[in-house]
Formats: sequence, C-alpha cells, structure tokens
Amino acid sequence: AVAACLDWAGMPASQLIGIEPVRERPVSAEKLAINAVMAGCLPMHFPVVVAAWTAMMQPDFLLHGASASTGCCAVLLVLNGPVRKEIGCSGSFNVLGSSDRATTAIGRALRLALINLLDVRPGAIDRSTLGHPGKLSYCIAEDEEGTTWNTLAEERGIPREADAVTVMAAG
Repeated sequence: AVAACLDWAGMPASQLIGIEPVRERPVSAEKLAINAVMAGCLPMHFPVVVAAWTAMMQPDFLLHGASASTGCCAVLLVLNGPVRKEIGCSGSFNVLGSSDRATTAIGRALRLALINLLDVRPGAIDRSTLGHPGKLSYCIAEDEEGTTWNTLAEERGIPREADAVTVMAAG
C-alpha cells in the first residue's frame, strides 16, 4: 500500500501526474480529468483522483503488477482526513456498496483511467482470471469518528488532521 497527502493546488492541463513505470505511458492532468468527468466526478473530487494516481505511480505500489496479474485484485482507495466530509463521503453504512457519489465516482475514475490511459482491459493487460467487482469502483472513506483506533493514514505516517489517500491492490 502507498499513501499520499492531497495537494489542493490548481494545475495546468499539461501537468504530468506521472509516468507508468513499465510501459512508460505518461498520465497528464488533462487526460485524468477527462476520465474523472466521464466517471461522474465533481470538480471537488479531482484532487483525490490526482492524489490516488500520484500514489499509484510510486514504484512501491507496483501498478503494472496490480493491473496485469492473473489474480483477482483491484485498486482499493482509502480516503482519510477532513476531505471525506467536505466532498460528501460516507464511511459507515454500505461503505462498499456505492454509499455516496464521491467514493463511487472517484473509484470509477481510477478504473476508467486505467482502461483508457494505460489500456488495462480484461484479456489485454488485465489478465485476471475471475475478475473482481471492485474493478467497477473500489473507493472507501474510513469511518474515523466511529473508532478509537489509529486511521490507516496514521499507520502510514500521515497525521490525522491531514487529507490523505492510501492505494493498495486488494482482493
């Protein structure tokens, strides 16, 4: 799993978010934004999408392995910090079942960008034998108020008051 703090600064369309390390495909803010809009994201959701992609492009995440494996995993995004409430995420009931627009659209934006920017399509790069329902949308907000435990972001070294995303390949 890789965690990243959110960067709320505006960015030009041409800004490079990262380069996929195996096939060296660039991901620009413009291309990521197009996929976010198609997924139903609102402008306030886009910094979360950018932060998730920034984390996914880190060598420790092994994006190619997570997206090309024959195993059945999908990219799971866990959202922490005040941003959860600011963009309308629900971290309690039905958290894995489209509990709110924000997590559903953000998760879908990640998957659409994988398909459209990196060609991670079933039978092509995506060699998953059985698939995974999380490949439609797999984004949750942690219920920080409903527990006394440290948040996932805190466990990864990010302060509780910071907005953060953690991405992982999850089954």
